[in-house]
Amino acid sequence: MEGIIGNDICLWASRYDHMNDSHEQIWAKDVVLEYCKNLPEAEGVSDDHIQNWFAKYTYIISLCEIPDYRNMWRLYCNDGLGMCLTFDEDIFKEQSIANQENNLMHTFDIYDKVVYASKKNISKAVEYFKDKGIFRRFINESFDEYMNLCAFIKDSDFDIEHEMRYARIRDNTEVSINYNPEKADNWDMYFRPDTLGVEYRMRGDREVVPYIEIHFPPEILKQITIGYRYIDKEILASIRNHLNKYGDNYKHVEIQPSSLF
Repeated sequence: MEGIIGNDICLWASRYDHMNDSHEQIWAKDVVLEYCKNLPEAEGVSDDHIQNWFAKYTYIISLCEIPDYRNMWRLYCNDGLGMCLTFDEDIFKEQSIANQENNLMHTFDIYDKVVYASKKNISKAVEYFKDKGIFRRFINESFDEYMNLCAFIKDSDFDIEHEMRYARIRDNTEVSINYNPEKADNWDMYFRPDTLGVEYRMRGDREVVPYIEIHFPPEILKQITIGYRYIDKEILASIRNHLNKYGDNYKHVEIQPSSLF
């Protein structure tokens, strides 16, 4: 909580290939590619193009659409020994749209729900996003827009998480061009990963996780729910005192104990 709440709200977006799920985005890559291979939009897309797309790193903030949810306490918060922060999703939506308009060539922010699918019904998941029109920035990059869906499609085995996501897709701005006499045009072109503003943290004692900070206004925080394993009766007052350090920024925030036992 202390790391998130300051003069504003700072959330860490982790790179997609360092999420808890080791198959994150890779599973979706395979099934979306299978879906796309016979579409007119994917005609002529080379393996090199696909690999260059996956050099574009997506950074993800994972949230849950259900507050005070027992599965989340159990899986991610030491079975109720922690806190649940509730955010205003309208502000997530507004900021994602604002960032798209201000950074068209460098970042693409998206806030939406994760659609859970099996390999057999992947088309339903793809159509959900197509109908919403989220991934229609550039008419001449329709295949790339399909691949951006990978950050928002997960295996149906994870549907108990009811996940919402704020994702930042980082476009590559650095290109490496090498002379290749064996190619007709004599050149190989590769994208170098965009590392601007990327920080690193440790998970356990072996994994280094790349992440970026994404900042939101204080009013995005609506409520703090105290986990059901806390027995300190002074904790609500302690949290209020912590919020008061930032003046009136968090005066509107409700603090309450969990309704679960």
